[in-house]
Amino acid sequence: MKATDEFRHAMFDDFQAFELPCNEENISMLFVLPNKRDGLKDIEDSLNHDKLLNIFQKSNDSIFSFSLPKFRMRLEMALNREIRALGLKKSLDEEVKVSGMDAEIAFIYKVIHKRFVEINENGTEASGGTY
Repeated sequence: MKATDEFRHAMFDDFQAFELPCNEENISMLFVLPNKRDGLKDIEDSLNHDKLLNIFQKSNDSIFSFSLPKFRMRLEMALNREIRALGLKKSLDEEVKVSGMDAEIAFIYKVIHKRFVEINENGTEASGGTY
């Protein structure tokens, strides 16, 4: 994918960032590009909520050119451990009956989250779902 267009863009001492809108409204991808060839690890280690918020706050609309390789990425992960860590242990307990279910014993066995991202010459597409 190659594009020259108006994008949200920001320059910092050790990196630059730009926001690529996805085909869905209100969804975008943030690309963080280190200024040094070996600078990605330091940037990854320092990223947190406040730094991401700062990137978005300092970004301005500007004409920006970029080139990205085509790629497709899928991820599937079980969320049971995370749900228990949030204190929702009973929701995954076999002894707890799910209301409205007409079965001998109905309970939540597993919670799965799937994500999909694709970038190609037509743009970007992303989706996610939990079941």
